[in-house]
Amino acid sequence: MQTKSSSTTTVFISRKTLIIAGICLLALSGVGGWYYHVSHPPQPWLVKWQVMRYLKQNARINDFSVNFPYPSRAEMAKPATGSNKDSTLTKGPRTGKDFETLSREYLQLKTTMVLMEREITESVAQLKLTKARLEQLTKQLEATRTGNETNGAATNTPAIDQFLSKLQDRITSLEKKAAAKTDLDQKESQLAPITADLWEFQRVWNREGLVGGGGTNALTDASTRLMADIRNKLGMATTYGTMYTLIGQQLQVAEYLLDSGNPIHRRLGLQLALEAAYYAQNETLNDWLAARICEGYLHPNADIATDPSRRSPFNPDNFLNTCVNFFWQNNETHNVIRVFELMLAGAPTVPRADYARSQLGMALEQAGEYEKALTYLKQIQATNDYRRIIRRIPSLERTVASR
Repeated sequence: MQTKSSSTTTVFISRKTLIIAGICLLALSGVGGWYYHVSHPPQPWLVKWQVMRYLKQNARINDFSVNFPYPSRAEMAKPATGSNKDSTLTKGPRTGKDFETLSREYLQLKTTMVLMEREITESVAQLKLTKARLEQLTKQLEATRTGNETNGAATNTPAIDQFLSKLQDRITSLEKKAAAKTDLDQKESQLAPITADLWEFQRVWNREGLVGGGGTNALTDASTRLMADIRNKLGMATTYGTMYTLIGQQLQVAEYLLDSGNPIHRRLGLQLALEAAYYAQNETLNDWLAARICEGYLHPNADIATDPSRRSPFNPDNFLNTCVNFFWQNNETHNVIRVFELMLAGAPTVPRADYARSQLGMALEQAGEYEKALTYLKQIQATNDYRRIIRRIPSLERTVASR
């Protein structure tokens, strides 16, 4: 009887174990399916979490808070004030431009001016030091030559002469940069009517009760100051931890603004995130981080990169090509393909569609997906404009046939 009871118990335990194991397998399968869904391709929120986790680990801090006049959630829930049809002011009286255009031009000009001011200041300081260095070395060289002539020693010092010549060239270059005050004054004169019209919009909207106390112009100015401050601090940073802290601060502000329903807020957030990606690539030499910032912050917000100007970083093609460059630098062909697929899907004209197809063809060929590459290359309509790429078709056809 004891043997039978023991056997029954063993069978009961085995069934119970199998049931538990089955439940665990189902749970793991569900978790695995969910993770695959959010990571193929990675959802922006997941990428942003990875970026912040990485920055906190390498900066060795848990908080990237920065003093910034964040708009309230109520303000962020409203569309751009400049598009309000009830406003009596739709165009700036001095420039004849709408509010969104003025805000964009203000941000671009102000950012350029901050960079110019910084370069002029640095050039003046470097010029002073270089001139002093040149004067000191010149005196030393003259004293050495005088002593050599007195002692009958050789006076030929070609290496020193060459170095002094380089110092003189450096001084000439710095003098040109330091004299760029005229260019800065020109930018200031261009900015004056834009600023005046922005404040005119602000006064009208405040009078009509269309905006709260903190205007978009003030937010734009605060964003410009933040970017300039972080840029200056990065220039003085001596450790990677400090650099990652500054990048984290800029991204934290960017993420908040990108969550807004106001396209002007989002544009400012996009500008901050774009600069942070460049810092990751150029200052910390971290191509992986730059690619992740692009994947989590830039690419998902490509819909607001709508500037018609071909020189603007927020021109649709320029913006997507910037993302492509970040991905190429980290050898992420799959993400390059995703970007050009998005470009092709939204291409409003045949030339833009052909450009996307040509880039998709090259990227897919590099990824070893030769049949897909052929499909896109054969769809190019303006074949004369892409003769060099079209010549790849016979070679790709032979490759596909041999496989």
